[in-house]
Amino acid sequence: MPRTRILLVGLPLLLSDLVRDALRSQPDMEVVGQCKEGDLPEAVRNSGAEVVVLGLRERDVSTAYDQLLEKCPTVKVALIAGGGRLACVFLNPSTETIVTTVRMAIRA
Repeated sequence: MPRTRILLVGLPLLLSDLVRDALRSQPDMEVVGQCKEGDLPEAVRNSGAEVVVLGLRERDVSTAYDQLLEKCPTVKVALIAGGGRLACVFLNPSTETIVTTVRMAIRA
């Protein structure tokens, strides 16, 4: 079974260790690298990452995500912010995704 390639970006050291250890225990996931905020699209291309876990400050997320979306439109992005207090996944804003998200919020 192919493993999903994951790149960790901008996570504080302790949080990075926790995320990396959690993902390593999954047989279908592989952490392929770790880097600072720098040139995210280049880091994604160089690592072959399919998923990026961003650990950026909330005010920097929009810029980083816009860069990735423009240059690496197929990469999936998960965000861990506020030292681990906030987590979200950036989704393709299709009608189905929007409806599913609203239904999940209703059930929560």
